[in-house]
Amino acid sequence: MKKTNVFYWILLVFFFVFFGKVYSQEEMQELIINGNMGNFAGTNFDYKNGGYISFDDPFSITSVPGMSANTNNPVNLNFDFLPTMEHTFGMRYSGTMLVVDGGNLGNTQYFWKGGYGGNGFCGLTIGKKYTFSYWVHSVSSLVVNSATQADIRIDFSNVSDIILVSGNKLAPLPSEGWQKVTYSFIATDYCVNINLWDANTNSVGNDFALDDFSLQEEVPLGITYSLSYASDGIRLFAYSMSGSPYIRSWTLTGPVNRSGWENFKNLIPGNYQLTAVDVNGQTANCDVVIPFDSNYLQIKGNANICQGESTVLSVTGGNSIYEWFSNPTDTNIADSSKATQILSPSVTTNYTVKSRPFPGTENLVFNGDFSLGNIGFDTYYKYYSTNFENAPRTYNVGNSPSSWSSILPNCGDHTSGNGNMLMVNGYNGYSSASRGSVPFWKQSIKVNGTTNYVFSFWVHSFSEINPAEINVTFNGSFAKVYFLELSPTKVCGNWIQFSVNYFSGWLNEWVNIEILNSGSYTDVGNDFAIDDISFVAVNPIDIYSNFTVTVAPPEKPILANSVITQNEIQFNWNQVPNATDYELSYSVNGANTIDIGSITTNTYKVEGLSPGDLVKLIVKPIGNGCFDSVEFSKSTYLPCPVPEIMVNRQPTCNIPLGSIKVTSPVGSEYEYSLNGINFQSDVLFDNVNTGNKTITVRNTVTNCQSVSNTVVLNAPDAVLPNISVSYSYQDCLVNLVATSTTLNHSIVWNGPSLTIDTPNPAKVSVSGTFTATVKDLNTGCTKSIDLNVLQPILPPKPVVSSIDPTCTNDYGQIMVISPIDSNYEYSIDGVNFQSIGQFSNLYPANYSVFVKDKVTSCVSVPTEIILKKPIIEVPQVVLNNDNLCQNSVSGPLSVIASPNAILNWYGENETGGIASNVPTIPSTVNIGRTVYYVSQSIGNCESARVPIPIDVSGEGISPGFSDLSFCAGEIIAPLSNVSPNGIVGNWNSSIIDNSKSKSYLFTPNPNQCAIEQKINITINVPTLKYVKWETSKAFDDSQSIEIQVFDQGEYLYQLDDGLFQESPLFENVKHGYHSVKVIDVNGCSEPVVVSGILVVNFPNYFTPNGDGYNDFWNISDLKNYDNSSVFIYDRYGKLLKELFPSKDFGWDGTYLGKEMPASDYWFVVFYYDNGEKKEYKGHFSLKR
Repeated sequence: MKKTNVFYWILLVFFFVFFGKVYSQEEMQELIINGNMGNFAGTNFDYKNGGYISFDDPFSITSVPGMSANTNNPVNLNFDFLPTMEHTFGMRYSGTMLVVDGGNLGNTQYFWKGGYGGNGFCGLTIGKKYTFSYWVHSVSSLVVNSATQADIRIDFSNVSDIILVSGNKLAPLPSEGWQKVTYSFIATDYCVNINLWDANTNSVGNDFALDDFSLQEEVPLGITYSLSYASDGIRLFAYSMSGSPYIRSWTLTGPVNRSGWENFKNLIPGNYQLTAVDVNGQTANCDVVIPFDSNYLQIKGNANICQGESTVLSVTGGNSIYEWFSNPTDTNIADSSKATQILSPSVTTNYTVKSRPFPGTENLVFNGDFSLGNIGFDTYYKYYSTNFENAPRTYNVGNSPSSWSSILPNCGDHTSGNGNMLMVNGYNGYSSASRGSVPFWKQSIKVNGTTNYVFSFWVHSFSEINPAEINVTFNGSFAKVYFLELSPTKVCGNWIQFSVNYFSGWLNEWVNIEILNSGSYTDVGNDFAIDDISFVAVNPIDIYSNFTVTVAPPEKPILANSVITQNEIQFNWNQVPNATDYELSYSVNGANTIDIGSITTNTYKVEGLSPGDLVKLIVKPIGNGCFDSVEFSKSTYLPCPVPEIMVNRQPTCNIPLGSIKVTSPVGSEYEYSLNGINFQSDVLFDNVNTGNKTITVRNTVTNCQSVSNTVVLNAPDAVLPNISVSYSYQDCLVNLVATSTTLNHSIVWNGPSLTIDTPNPAKVSVSGTFTATVKDLNTGCTKSIDLNVLQPILPPKPVVSSIDPTCTNDYGQIMVISPIDSNYEYSIDGVNFQSIGQFSNLYPANYSVFVKDKVTSCVSVPTEIILKKPIIEVPQVVLNNDNLCQNSVSGPLSVIASPNAILNWYGENETGGIASNVPTIPSTVNIGRTVYYVSQSIGNCESARVPIPIDVSGEGISPGFSDLSFCAGEIIAPLSNVSPNGIVGNWNSSIIDNSKSKSYLFTPNPNQCAIEQKINITINVPTLKYVKWETSKAFDDSQSIEIQVFDQGEYLYQLDDGLFQESPLFENVKHGYHSVKVIDVNGCSEPVVVSGILVVNFPNYFTPNGDGYNDFWNISDLKNYDNSSVFIYDRYGKLLKELFPSKDFGWDGTYLGKEMPASDYWFVVFYYDNGEKKEYKGHFSLKR
């Protein structure tokens, strides 16, 4: 068992006490000792001698590939590993696991080998099937895919039919937690070898932990049970005794059926079958016999009564002292101590009787004499069928100790002398401080509360020296403060009994009993046998029995369809279950009751009645059952009432037939007829001819008939609807209108150009005769009338005169000369009309003159007329400089205007645009021809626009100035107005500002075929004041120096006496001291030199062989650093040497005067660099 803390033991005891764990044969067949990697002696596997370098807690090492450790946290082996809880208990630091830093040699490195010293597991049975399993967990964050997952392979020997049952050869990803891997095989020899190795040789990732190794014989599922008597009757507790301990479902069938968990209550004596299904789908059955016990209470009596009846209940068993209870409370229990009770419950009631039984003698230990073999108990010892190795912490169940182990005597068991016993080879691997902590026999037993029990067993010593010492725990607590010390003898028959008392208390429903071997912890002796284990109650407890009386409610007849007339009533009711006869009596209108006696049918007719008589019939069922009488009431029918009818619809021109409806009486028992012969159930008569009508009503139940009053269906009205018509003109169309005073009517028109039945009113554009038709929508009757109309005539096309605008008057006039008439209106746009034919204040434009007839709204054909201004001359173009250079400066264009004219410059706009009075300056940006436009205006008249083409060709000449730079505060001469290539122009500012950098613009004078030029004058200030340096990671094979200048500028850098470079980074710098020079390219700053820059490294190996070359190891680059120190360790973390590079010559490869072997050694160096304290860890090689 692994090292645990006190909290775990408390938790374990709590689990056994309150959850009652049941142990199975599967646990007893475990062939691997300490498979959960606990830190105590006694294992039969090896994890240290398979090619890995292995450690046990405590240790201080940072692992490399090919190392492993038995530890409670992977971080102990390597700080980069993930903290992981072991699998057995799932609690951090509660136990240990095997942590492996995956090797790179494949199957030449085994991290786990099975058997003592890796020589195999023994005690297997040839031909039987076994399962080997382990749990695995990746412990590195670098395990991200199959390339970094451990590939765990397994080598078997002396086996066949190897199958990977579950899990995967690849270790799971860290997020997937612990995963179980299981193999099955058939043993072909008494011993088998099992070795594990890692096929992944990748040094990245490939780190994992393993736990809970297991090797077991595959055992079929077997179940058994135990019985007890408690406050809730007989209880059966079921549990597995072989195969899987994890049962998915339990089922108990017999006199009462139960299913669910393993604890079944409220059972009665009889034969049952117990069935279990485990998590693997295996099924096991067991016959159960619950005998009648004199202590068992049994209640007898009638369990089913009718409401209002009584029952007699009697109880037997127990000690004849009883106490009755009921739920719900039954007040009929006058004396609750009597064995017999006469009860009359009104509802179903549960009765409970309590009694105290006689003391029992049942042994509650299952298979205490081991007659059933190696089943029914749990153990932390290993089962060996033969113990030829005399291995410690092993056991066997059999009848011959000498056949099991040659060092034991040939003695018989305690029960009969030739039966089975439990034989034990005691475990001797503990210190005296931990003796007695491992049980060799365990069992959980169901107990009753507040009861005294005696636990006993017989034990026989097989050791003449160092005999076993035995003790017992109940739920984790020792039964006695001393051990049972066996006699130092091997004489057969020397059986002694061990006995302790146990009180169950109020809370304990289960007791977990363990027998411990607390004997010698030497390698000799401590062998014994145990037999006839017993656990018996020694004082009585209260027992209970339950009995339910079911009270059935009475059955009553239910009235079915009855047959009723004016003179008789036939009652019909349902057949009541279990009723053989019916007692009847009745009364009429409340008179004396008439007894009929009993009848066998479920119908009865009362005759000789008058209409409206009320009959009450009482029916009481007779037979084998619970019944109650019922009263039925019915009355005879009265004569039929006179029906009431109404006209539902009168005939019309559309529908010449009408309808009649009956309003009273109505109901499912009535039928109706229009002719007294043909009857119907519908109250509506449709499609009835005109005339006087009556309806006959008949009651289908009583067959009475009556005739209604008379109603009249009239013929359709002969008066047709009225109509009047007229027409008018609208939008040069004829508007047809018809009207009618008839209510609820419709009107349509028909005639030339109209679609059929055009809705009223209608519009037409032709002359002709048109017909209007009106229809009465109530009767469907129609009437038509004709109307003659004439087509309207268009007015004649107008004759007009006009006056055009002038340069001094912007507006003109239009006058209509004919036709002139008061019925006409006039328009110059066809939209807005006026009564006079003169239009003034008109702008120059095209106009259309219309005439409209105000009566018909007809509009004439238009007369077109144009008003326009006079045309003036265009300005005269003066000869321009019409051939310019690209990007050169040009002058404005020039033209000659007419007297009193104003010029309008439009730029490149041939039409449109906004005129300007400023002459256009041609653009010289683009090569090619550009046309510019100008016009002139006299008064309100403007001439046409005149084109002025300008050609741009070639490249304009640049003045040829250069950018300049000066230092701040320097005296600077003004800029020249004549460029280096002779271009004359002007600067936006010829005086240079010597305090800051600026741009200055030079503009050439026009027509020199020259372009503008901007120059930049930079004023430099001193920037190089202070620099800082930084080296790359110390001790790297390739290091660098980087210079940082804190003010922005343009600089060159020089390392030692090398060439200047623009980059501040110097790479691949050899170790030692260096200087760097920085200069300002602009020359406005003084150069800066940084000296004493250290690039530090260490030698990868040294050869202390006395040849005078490389005999010492030191970090010579730190020789000028007084506060630097170096600590040298071996691979196990042991400090070998402390160096001070500024003082010491170096390490000569010795420790305490002895030469150290050739190997890798680790060091930690502390030093100051650039004012910062630094630390570095590394390793080097010692070669001899």
